[in-house]
Amino acid sequence: MNERQRRTMGAPSVETPACAFCGRRAQSRHHVVPRSQGGEGGPTVTVCGAGNESGCHGLLHSHRLHLDWRGGRWVWLATDEPTKEDAALAMDGWRELKTWRGGREGANGEGCGFACSLCGFMCDVPAPNFCPNCGAKMVG
Repeated sequence: MNERQRRTMGAPSVETPACAFCGRRAQSRHHVVPRSQGGEGGPTVTVCGAGNESGCHGLLHSHRLHLDWRGGRWVWLATDEPTKEDAALAMDGWRELKTWRGGREGANGEGCGFACSLCGFMCDVPAPNFCPNCGAKMVG
């Protein structure tokens, strides 16, 4: 386990009904520090994708989506090509991870124009097709 992974082990997990990156329905949990490197019992993040090959879970495992604990908050970066951790950490464009709380306030409390026709979940995903909370069709 490297120093960054040791620091990350003390960070909180992100447990939401929606993928922490794209807002689609969460299907699994990603271990931020790989279990094979001592991450068992460490923080996890709910993500879309079945197994390690599809959705945002697949992007994390293919090193095209990166996650880091900085200044008491989770941040993430998407890359077009697989990118080694050290190179990704040096890049610009890191964004704060959304919590996708749902409810009438919208994701992270921002106002938004999309509401689920079934459960009322509101989010700021640009033109979502399906609710990240319950899977029903979203209406604008």
